[in-house]
Amino acid sequence: MGRFSSTLSVILVTTHQIVSDGWSVGVMAREMGVIYDALRHHKPAPLDPLTIQYADYSLWQLEWLRVRGTVAETEYWARQLAGVKPFKVIADRPRPAMPTTNGVIVSRLLPRDLTNRAQALCTEHGATLFAAALGALCAMLARYTRQNEIVLGTQVSDRNQVELEGGAAVCGHPAGVPFQQPAAQKPRRRPRAGPKPVIRGSPAVNHWRGLSSQVRRQRR
Repeated sequence: MGRFSSTLSVILVTTHQIVSDGWSVGVMAREMGVIYDALRHHKPAPLDPLTIQYADYSLWQLEWLRVRGTVAETEYWARQLAGVKPFKVIADRPRPAMPTTNGVIVSRLLPRDLTNRAQALCTEHGATLFAAALGALCAMLARYTRQNEIVLGTQVSDRNQVELEGGAAVCGHPAGVPFQQPAAQKPRRRPRAGPKPVIRGSPAVNHWRGLSSQVRRQRR
């Protein structure tokens, strides 16, 4: 904690990505505010105990795999990714001979008017801003790669139970998102629901790693 003045103090919290996710940041910030306010008024912090622990969540993952099994998931993704070709985006400079993990994050603030119009479009079609941004990214990749079918990997939350909302942990799994560029230039309204799920993944991360390697071997 750093104290900058009599009225301003800053606390720095560092956590590893395998310990907490983005949702956890809000959980910790909210609980720190509750604890700080309680200390200021010399009162006990009114934090309710968690109904479940992360160990319970892990056991649920293992039970999910035991009941469903890995064969069905492997067969599902093998069908979904059949015929999908890996794509390469042309870089603006030569790639290093030895790949590295060096990189940067470039952030841009969108104008309020553009954000409002995007939100209105999402509301009209029953979608989220995340889905719209992901669709825009896939459309851009389809244009640069000249491929009509793009599959991107993303992280989706597993906090689909109320009991998981108050915990600081990693509750999520990878999922594949298929995108098909329509042949016609005129945009068409697509149904909000259909027989084929758009985002799906296994809730067990370790299983997904093995699953993705199996699918890659089958695609070769």
